[in-house]
Amino acid sequence: MDDITVVVGAVVATESATGDIASAEKISAALQKAADVVRKRAAGEEAKTMRSVNLRKEMDAALKNKVAEKEEKEKKQKEAPPEFSGAVLATMDAATVRKLLDERKLPTSGKLEKLRERLGQVKRGN
Repeated sequence: MDDITVVVGAVVATESATGDIASAEKISAALQKAADVVRKRAAGEEAKTMRSVNLRKEMDAALKNKVAEKEEKEKKQKEAPPEFSGAVLATMDAATVRKLLDERKLPTSGKLEKLRERLGQVKRGN
């Protein structure tokens, strides 16, 4: 039985198709070279994309951590007891309340009751 080879979907005897086989090998080699060039270009682009993806993941993780830290800090501030009790605030005169508000860089204008309320919202540790 003779040896046969498939060339472009046609079944032919190997001996009679040596020219076609050689031509197909040349075309295949040229296509392989072109594919290798494209692969090399793609590898560079893939590396750039991977760096971008990894950088984005790092940035997302850093942002998530920063947001979590901020939320934790805000939670602790909310849970902190007030710096001045209502009884202590009630005994303070306007000048004292204004001085304490000014030290905390809070607005000092308004009626004494509003000033006491504003100072009463100040939490310990701020």
